Amino acid sequence: MPAGVAKAVFVAGLLGWSLATTFTASEAAFSDFDLHAILALAVALNGAILCGVLLALRPGWLANALLTVLAVFGIATAYAIHAATHALLWALLGATAFALFVAFGVMDRWRWYLPRLTVLVLLSLAPSIASYWWRQESAGVIWRDSNIRDISFVRRPNVYFVSFDGIAPRTVLRQYLGVETTPFHDLFEARFRRFENFFANAIFTRHSIGTVLALDERDYGAMLQHVVATVKDADSYPMLFSGHHPSRLLEIFKKNGYETTTVYQDTYFGNRKGPYVDRYFTIRNRTVCGLLDSHLQPLSFWGYCSIFDTFVGDTKVSLQVIDRLREVGQRDRPQFAMAHFYAPGHTEKAFRSENETALAVFRAQYLRKSDEAAQHLAQLLRHLDENDPHAVVLVYGDHGALLSNGVAFKEAPTFVVHDTYGTLGGVRAPDECDAWFDEAGEARAVTVLDAVHAVLRCLSDGQRVARVAHAHRIGEWHGIVPGGSRLTYEAFTYE
Repeated sequence: MPAGVAKAVFVAGLLGWSLATTFTASEAAFSDFDLHAILALAVALNGAILCGVLLALRPGWLANALLTVLAVFGIATAYAIHAATHALLWALLGATAFALFVAFGVMDRWRWYLPRLTVLVLLSLAPSIASYWWRQESAGVIWRDSNIRDISFVRRPNVYFVSFDGIAPRTVLRQYLGVETTPFHDLFEARFRRFENFFANAIFTRHSIGTVLALDERDYGAMLQHVVATVKDADSYPMLFSGHHPSRLLEIFKKNGYETTTVYQDTYFGNRKGPYVDRYFTIRNRTVCGLLDSHLQPLSFWGYCSIFDTFVGDTKVSLQVIDRLREVGQRDRPQFAMAHFYAPGHTEKAFRSENETALAVFRAQYLRKSDEAAQHLAQLLRHLDENDPHAVVLVYGDHGALLSNGVAFKEAPTFVVHDTYGTLGGVRAPDECDAWFDEAGEARAVTVLDAVHAVLRCLSDGQRVARVAHAHRIGEWHGIVPGGSRLTYEAFTYE
């Protein structure tokens, strides 16, 4: 191997290591500008590596092939972070690789060394420059014509909203995953008042939890449209959990004398605290590798992300979330705390339920992560039993396990709705709140927002926070249920 190639490989490995372990955000708060600067630096360094390899090798098909591979990896790194579909990514990379190989051959023949260097650098820089140009940080949005009105509480216990990722009801797990029960479900049934035929109002996690914080699905949808139009990026979303946009739920608690806290294991919901929440805690930093789907990781950062597990210690991190929730209950003023756990989790985009091997692997993973989720919930309940027995606790799933990835709604509508929107939910509250939860539970289908509104009625002795009660329409989130607004959850009950 020529010395120049050896040096280029060494530099690539060193840069890959430093880049993948560079934190993009933390409680010290890198800004969005810093995040995109890091990504731009990544592809700029990749361009420098390509130039080094180009200068080290003699012109020829082998050199061109190596340059093509490295260039495609650099483009994949920038593009995969914002990729919408795997098929589009593979098609883009294949076409790019072919075009580059041909172009390099032409440049060799005509000895266009400077143009080749220019092309490599531009290809490396362009995706991140375009990304930064269009992705600006969201500004606060003023609520206009909100369906949610202020209410006054007559009870002020501490209130905890705790969500678990991908937690599906027993009936759905039994039918589609072949799992009778999990430790989490056993604990939940023993300690919580469970709502039957329980559904998420929106998917995926950011939208599901954002809808809860907005207290109204249509209000959240209007805010989402405003943010997307303002930021000019379809992947943007209202940053309610981290407090960068105003949340009607947090506003109501604040006006009733509460301090508000949100907690998650990393910076998935935002890099730093905004002005609309009192405290926003993240337990660990998020690496650049964490932005990538696991099926795209081998294409990015020269394969580093697929070799080293950058998400070691999930259990330890989740226990620190519990510690934050314990701290909340020790403060003098009444507290509202909202936390999310990435457990038991859901399938990835490339998952297909007809693949028996993939289904078996996910089943084992789901059972293992459900056990971890049960341990976290048990620790929280133990703390509340000893130190805050009168607290109101709402536990719910953000959405289902997503076993139906790749299944068209028209092919299996019941499967798609049950698996995507069907989730687990219930409350632990003082007996004086029973009437409001009885009323909510009598409906044929109950959504997460129904449960949230029932908690607010409990605190306000029956006041309704919504001016207009919306029908249970299934939202057209991500096109999973086309024309979903014409369908109701009541048509897809599973119990």
